[in-house]
Amino acid sequence: MLVCAFTPYNDYVLSDTNLTAGFMPLGAVLIEFFLIVAINAPLHKWAPRFALGGPELAVIVLMTLVASGLPSWG
Repeated sequence: MLVCAFTPYNDYVLSDTNLTAGFMPLGAVLIEFFLIVAINAPLHKWAPRFALGGPELAVIVLMTLVASGLPSWG
C-alpha cells in the first residue's frame, strides 16, 4: 500500500526517479532492504524462531514486485 500511495506523489509532484518502473523497481528493493536489515536481522539475533526464512522472503519479494507494477502501469 505504501508504494501505491507514494508513487503518484513521487512521479507527478516531486518529478523524482520512478519508483515502480524498470527491470528491478526501486520501491520493491527499498522495502526488501528495510525488511531484511531493520526487521529480520534483529529477529535472527534475539528471536531466531520468528525470523523469516528464504522461501518466505522470496514470496515477499514476488508480492512486492507484482504490487509495484500497479501504481504507474496498472
